Amino acid sequence: MDPKQKHKRILTVLLAVGVACILAFIWGNSVLPGRVSSIISGFVTKLLGRGMTEYTVRKAGHFTEFLMLGASLGLFFTVKGTARKDKALHLCLLALFVPLMDETIQLFSDGRGPLVTDIWVDIAGYACGCVPVLAVAALVRWAWRKRKR
Repeated sequence: MDPKQKHKRILTVLLAVGVACILAFIWGNSVLPGRVSSIISGFVTKLLGRGMTEYTVRKAGHFTEFLMLGASLGLFFTVKGTARKDKALHLCLLALFVPLMDETIQLFSDGRGPLVTDIWVDIAGYACGCVPVLAVAALVRWAWRKRKR
C-alpha cells in the first residue's frame, strides 16, 4: 500500500474513533437522569463563576458538543474523500439525525424530556463546526489546484 494511502486510512480511522467518542459523550449525557444532569450543570456553573446561569451553561454545552461533532465529521468526510454531493447529503442528514436522537433518548431518561430549542442549538453548533472546516478544505483544494497549474 502506498504510504500516502496508509496515512490517509490511519487518519480516517482516528477521525471515525473521535466521532464515535463524541457521539458516546453526547448520548451518554442524554441518558443521565435529570437530577444527575442538573448536579453536573450546577457544578460547571459554579466553576465558571458569576454571571453564568445553569440554563446558559446547558445551552453552551449543547452548542459546544455539536460544534466538535460538526468539525470532526467535516474533517472525516474531507479526509475520506467523499464526493461533494454525497458529503453534503451525509452531513445534512447527520445534522438532523444526531440532535433528534439526542432528544429522543431523553424521553427515556428519568426526569428529562426533549426540547425543540435544544435541537436548534445543536444544529447551530454543528453548522458552526462543520462549515468552517469544509470552507477551509475547499480553499486548500482550490489553492492546491491553482499551484499545480
